[in-house]
Amino acid sequence: MTTIVCIGDSIVEGEGDESGKSGWAGRLSEKVLKNSKVGENRVYNLGMGMETSIDLLHRFYSEVLYRNPDVIILQASHGDSRSMFNVAGIEEFEIGKGARLRMYYRLFDFLKRNGKKVLILGLNPISLKTKFVKAVPQRSDHIEAHNSGLKDLCAEHYLAFLDPREIFKGRKLEDFYTDGLHPNAKGYELMFEKIYKKLKNLKYL
Repeated sequence: MTTIVCIGDSIVEGEGDESGKSGWAGRLSEKVLKNSKVGENRVYNLGMGMETSIDLLHRFYSEVLYRNPDVIILQASHGDSRSMFNVAGIEEFEIGKGARLRMYYRLFDFLKRNGKKVLILGLNPISLKTKFVKAVPQRSDHIEAHNSGLKDLCAEHYLAFLDPREIFKGRKLEDFYTDGLHPNAKGYELMFEKIYKKLKNLKYL
């Protein structure tokens, strides 16, 4: 029996998927369970909208490990790139770089020590033409820096990494997104195909 847990923010949850298939995680579940006997395999979608990396850390210990997974797919949280005003009235990212790094180091150290089968996904690229997301250029720059740093951190801990920027590279994001941040059914289908291929190449499935 194989138990897969997918955790992250609203993109893991499948927000914006007009097909009702619950995003890439829902498609993965459908694929894995299709030819399985009842109870043979399990896929849990623990995506939650508005999540930050700090939320992710807390939920990992209370919700992911509880399910004793064989495979963990963790997508970084776009909540970290939301901007807000601090007590001094200065606009800044909701979760600072130092806090994010401490969270990821703690989590990745645990995963490395415990020998879990893990796939880490970076942040999805954001459409620069969108009118629905605040501070688009700043968030786009944040995503670029975030994913580059996350890739290096995964290499340091010998964890598999997949960058969604590569999934959508050379494609017109407006055709694959519903609001500039969340994929539509076409976008989630593309993500699922690349994620499933990566899992097969890693021999996790």
